[in-house]
Amino acid sequence: MAALSFKLLLAAATVATSIAAPTGGFSQDFDIYIGRTGPRYHDEYPPRRYYRENYPEEYQCTTRQALHLARRYLRNPRIGRTSNSAIEVRGIGRRGERNRVVFGADPGCPRID
Repeated sequence: MAALSFKLLLAAATVATSIAAPTGGFSQDFDIYIGRTGPRYHDEYPPRRYYRENYPEEYQCTTRQALHLARRYLRNPRIGRTSNSAIEVRGIGRRGERNRVVFGADPGCPRID
């Protein structure tokens, strides 16, 4: 008799907690696949690659692209110092003075200086 009431109490508690527990909807899709190679997951939004070492060489800024962008700021632009992380372009500024523009070697040639 006592075992029956305990089972009934346990069932009632389980139903009450499942009804009262807050449930939230997921805004992203997340799937888990288990195969011969082990578990792997699929996310709807893959991680973004922000770092330069993840890009192939062809997606980095070239001296030709830097010269093309430097024409906005300089007349008669020429390549100055270059390194793995920056490209310097020298030329004549708007007021006739010698000037320089430094571009990063990242994709899109961001202006550093």
